[in-house]
Amino acid sequence: MSELEQLQAAIIQLHAMNEEHTRVAARLAKLKTDRRLMELAAMQMMKGLGLESLGHAGVHARIKTTVHYSPVPGDGWQRIYDRIARTGEWELLQKRLSSTAVRERFNLGDAIDGVQAVPVPELDLTMQGGL
Repeated sequence: MSELEQLQAAIIQLHAMNEEHTRVAARLAKLKTDRRLMELAAMQMMKGLGLESLGHAGVHARIKTTVHYSPVPGDGWQRIYDRIARTGEWELLQKRLSSTAVRERFNLGDAIDGVQAVPVPELDLTMQGGL
């Protein structure tokens, strides 16, 4: 097999892997949704029976509550930014750049000190009539 034929075979295999990845991702998204719906139904049934935990066939289920923190709807983000500006509590924010915001500024010619654009090559595959 020639080097060109090996490359063509690799591209076909990559395309097949991309299609499989898309199928699996869609199935996983549906599975996550279905699992969450079943969790909610099971918790509702447990609460209806007055149970906080239940064991059956080697599986133990327990309702636990985890507190998540998020900005309040409306002006929550503005109030957070105002606090950070006033107190300097930058640790409240995640330490990462917004790719979209940085890219928009770079595209407008507004370079940001301490940030560089690093090209990362990727292979783009599109299936056409044939190779």
